Amino acid sequence: MTSDSTTVARLHPDSPLADGTTYTATLTNAITDNAGNHFAGATWTFTTAAPGDTTPPTVTNTIPKNGATGASRTNNITAAFSETVTNVTTSTFTLKPTSGGANVSAKVTFNSTGGRWVLNPDVTLDPTTSYTATITNGVTDLAGNPFAGITWTFTTGA
Repeated sequence: MTSDSTTVARLHPDSPLADGTTYTATLTNAITDNAGNHFAGATWTFTTAAPGDTTPPTVTNTIPKNGATGASRTNNITAAFSETVTNVTTSTFTLKPTSGGANVSAKVTFNSTGGRWVLNPDVTLDPTTSYTATITNGVTDLAGNPFAGITWTFTTGA
């Protein structure tokens, strides 16, 4: 589309341009003004924006580690994520005896210094007992990508 009054030409593709793709635009010397003078031509490139964040968060580290034995009965249970996440609560981050029973009463907080989510049990854990920590899929990253969930077990010391 051209406009003699504004000397603007616009190209409207028939379909959306692909994300994260470099395109080359060319104006040729076949373009003329009203007096028949040919345009010298011009070429330039541009790259469309990359797609938004579509990568779901993952857990990169847990304390205690999965399968650990002799874990402290008074230390907190922690999880570090690959990126900033939301909705980590006592409903989405839980701890309970592996043999079954109720969740251990606890508080969940974020430790900004360590970049970890912390589950702090309200009680001292039982000795030589296997526990299962779970972070459910209700957690999301800031782009809304859902966390798939994780479960790990450890056994406390005497």
